[in-house]
Amino acid sequence: MTSSAGEVISGRYKVVRLIAEGGFGAVYLAQDNRLGNKTVALKESFDPAPAAQEQFRLEAQLLANLQHPGLPRVTDYFLEADGRQFLVMDYIEGRDLDQLVIDQGRPLPERQAAALMAQVCEAVAYLHTRRPQPVIHRDIKPANIKITPQGHAVLVDFGIAKLYHPMKGTAKVAKAVTKHFSPPEQHIGKTDTRSDVYSLGATTYFALCLSLPPDAMERLNQGALVIYPSRVNPAISPLLEKIIMQCLELNPDDRFANANRLAAALRGFLNNHPVVYAPPGIVCPRCGWGNRAGAKFCVRDGAPLGAQLAGVKPSIPAQPAASSPPLPAEMLFEMANNYAAKKDFAQAIPRYEACLRQGFSDQAVYFNLGVAYLEVQRYTDACRVLEEGVRRYPQDGELYYQLAQAYRGLNLPDKALLSSEEAARLAPADPDNLRQYGELLFEAGRYQAAVHPLEKSLHKDPNSYHASLLLGRAYGELGDIKKAANTLNRAARIELTRPDPYIWIGIYFVRARKYREAVVALESALKVDPNAAAAHAWLGEAWMQQSQYQKALPHLKQAVALSPGEAAHHARLGRCYAVLKYRAEAETSLKKALKLDPSSQLARDWLKKL
Repeated sequence: MTSSAGEVISGRYKVVRLIAEGGFGAVYLAQDNRLGNKTVALKESFDPAPAAQEQFRLEAQLLANLQHPGLPRVTDYFLEADGRQFLVMDYIEGRDLDQLVIDQGRPLPERQAAALMAQVCEAVAYLHTRRPQPVIHRDIKPANIKITPQGHAVLVDFGIAKLYHPMKGTAKVAKAVTKHFSPPEQHIGKTDTRSDVYSLGATTYFALCLSLPPDAMERLNQGALVIYPSRVNPAISPLLEKIIMQCLELNPDDRFANANRLAAALRGFLNNHPVVYAPPGIVCPRCGWGNRAGAKFCVRDGAPLGAQLAGVKPSIPAQPAASSPPLPAEMLFEMANNYAAKKDFAQAIPRYEACLRQGFSDQAVYFNLGVAYLEVQRYTDACRVLEEGVRRYPQDGELYYQLAQAYRGLNLPDKALLSSEEAARLAPADPDNLRQYGELLFEAGRYQAAVHPLEKSLHKDPNSYHASLLLGRAYGELGDIKKAANTLNRAARIELTRPDPYIWIGIYFVRARKYREAVVALESALKVDPNAAAAHAWLGEAWMQQSQYQKALPHLKQAVALSPGEAAHHARLGRCYAVLKYRAEAETSLKKALKLDPSSQLARDWLKKL
């Protein structure tokens, strides 16, 4: 909940108004009553998670040690008794860059845009040269650039800034991205100075074109092309266009190495002394495209390259074309994740497989590929991948959980049970692991053993319909009708549109010869779903057990009509017909039951009685 105007925080900062609010925090305009009501920006974090609080503390430490005119100064950081965290920084007067462009309804003049972005680049370059590690902003976008009344650009909001450690980072790292402004590698949590360069280029593109470049993952997954800025805004000069397009390269190696080089290129443009850093490798003399070292022909226009030196100043390509830079396995992994999220497993699976062939063997690849195989019912392939995963990562309970699913698909219950037991052992706090383990024990007829993991699962996830249903059934199979009814009623309250809990309550009451209670439960099931064949069948059984055969008959006939392939329904109907002296109908129903299930003892016994 946001703080209200007039509220005094930490006995010092009086809130004037809310400036901005997001899902995880808010920024207020406030007055510092210890410094003559000086105007400050007060940033609050809503997220109580330990990781989020640690990230907020990191932001405070990062900013507290920065001194640059293009960055806000942090003057205070504190944690309230109720767990709320606050950051106090300079309040920057002015408008956000996106609002500035939108308000005027047209792109910025190129020299104004280049000058402002050069200022931002110099602030980012300052971050990139911090020691012992560079600081990566990771959220550069027009909304995070404030333009002061004096025309200066200030980069604000360091909510996802991080220190850069070259040897850290994995596909399972949490990541934050801003659509259209984040580079592809940020989707896999592997950012460096070149990642900020991409965002700076995308921001410059917006300021000059009043439109957004396509999202990086759309470019990777769908082949979307960046429309050259000069085609959107013909006033853009070729050199500035080249600078922007080099920033927006998908392959980080093809961008400016850092913000300092980008700033130099922008200053060179403004001073009419071009400074363009060509990508590494061989530059095409016809179109200026940077190709890999040793390439014989340009990947863009096919021109012969010959023996050139890397770093030749490029010219502007005549038209945009898609490049085909070699994609790192981590990027293939993220592409596969995008396809999997869309349920396009035909595209996701070969990319996951390519990751493994390239040696990218994070447990997330085994897990995601295994799940993809399960989704398309390729259970043998799922077993192969997940078995390799648990060999490499024997302490990963998630892999064992999915492996149990694969074994179930292959009808290998013993192996499924062992894998599920291991998953529950390795991740005992995961309610899904516990539920699956209890379910497999239940399916094996080990009802008493199933109770404990199902009770633990339900304790950790009280709103789990499946855990409640299974636990209720386990109690019922053990003869504890009271616990069974209470737990199954709980399942019915969780899923109001499912008749199964009432059906099972009815079944257990019939078995316990509590026929009145059974009738009430089964009628409740039919109120939820009038076409529940099992409810009709067991309601008919409950009436027959009370010798109410005329009441039983319509329900048994309905059960057969709704589920004609169920032998037990035909056998019960035949029995009811026989008692009511409908010999021909009884014979037909009982013979049908035996045809469907030759082992039906009920049908055999009543045929003999006819």
